[in-house]
Amino acid sequence: MNKYQLKTIAYELIERNGLINLSRAGLCREANIPDGSFPYVAGCNFEQFFKELGVDTPCNLLPLVAQSRVRSDLRRAHILGNAVALSKVVGYENLTREGVAVAAGVSGSLVSKYFSMLELQAAILRRALECELLEVIAQGVIRRHPAVRDIPKGLRAQVSKFIMEMV
Repeated sequence: MNKYQLKTIAYELIERNGLINLSRAGLCREANIPDGSFPYVAGCNFEQFFKELGVDTPCNLLPLVAQSRVRSDLRRAHILGNAVALSKVVGYENLTREGVAVAAGVSGSLVSKYFSMLELQAAILRRALECELLEVIAQGVIRRHPAVRDIPKGLRAQVSKFIMEMV
C-alpha cells in the first residue's frame, strides 16, 4: 500500500459515503492497514493527507457531523465549507443551490434554510479571507464584490500575484 493507492481509496469512500463521513479510521479499515500505520503509509498526518486530496477543509470548514440531527451551527458550517470547496472548482458565482446541496449531502431546501445565494456568496468570500484562499478571493476581487474591498495590503498583493500567474 502506498500513498497513491490510499488516495484512490479515499476518493472512492468520498464518492460512496460523502465527504462528511471520511475518517482516518474508516480509510484505514477500507485500505486494510492498521490505524497506527497511517502516517507511515501516507507520509503525513490525516489533516495534511486530506488537504492533498484536493477537497481540503481550510480552517476546518467541514466539521465532522452525523447525517442525522445536528446542531444548526455545525450544519451551517458544513454547508458553508462545502460551498467554499466547490467554489474553488466552479467559482462562487456559478454555484447553484442544488450543487451545494449535493456537495454537502443535504437537501436544497436545507441550504436555503441557512443561506440565500447572495448570503452564501458573501459568506464564502468572508471565509476565504479568513483562511487566505487566494483562488476564491481572486474571484471576488475580479468581480469587485463588496466583501473583499478592504482586504489587507499584503493579502491584496498575494491575490494580485495569483491573478497575474493565472493569466
